[in-house]
Amino acid sequence: QFLQTNGSGVTSWAAAGGGGTWTILDTEEISSAVGSVTMTGFTSCYDQFAMGISNLGSVADGGEISLRVGCGSSCTGCNYQMVIKYWNAAAACLCGFQRAVTRDEILLNVNTGSASGESLGGMVYFHRAPDDCESNLTITGQTSTLSNTGDHYMNVIGGIWKSSASYDRAIVTGISNNLDHGRITLWGIKHA
Repeated sequence: QFLQTNGSGVTSWAAAGGGGTWTILDTEEISSAVGSVTMTGFTSCYDQFAMGISNLGSVADGGEISLRVGCGSSCTGCNYQMVIKYWNAAAACLCGFQRAVTRDEILLNVNTGSASGESLGGMVYFHRAPDDCESNLTITGQTSTLSNTGDHYMNVIGGIWKSSASYDRAIVTGISNNLDHGRITLWGIKHA
């Protein structure tokens, strides 16, 4: 809202116009060991989606954390193409790799530690409405990780789910280790 005047000194509150909105669709708090976390709420009411990850950690050192999308009780695998570039601050190295089209998931990081403070944080964006069956789903984001060796990794992620099928959920998984703490929030974004 904003404060407006009628020109004669009389003020009133009015609804702000223009712009889009972000709406919280799902929040999951992880406080004990789980293999994966499912985020729901993807609907055609929104143009795209954002997922915020805070203090996400695994039960053991060296774990990778991944992302997949699904519909209903099924999870879509073997149809992702991705690139992850990461900056290793200790080694002053910009590294990266590409995963083949047959990959089962999109990686969100390359190495997560399990001690206090060694966790994953960042934002991931889904750039297609769930029922837009005309194009592939593009997923982008940035995450940051403190590894079990104390090295900081800054990860830049780009991926495509090579399918025009609908989706209604995202599944965040600890690949080699269970996840044991953190919070994940999903927002729906309307452009107007």
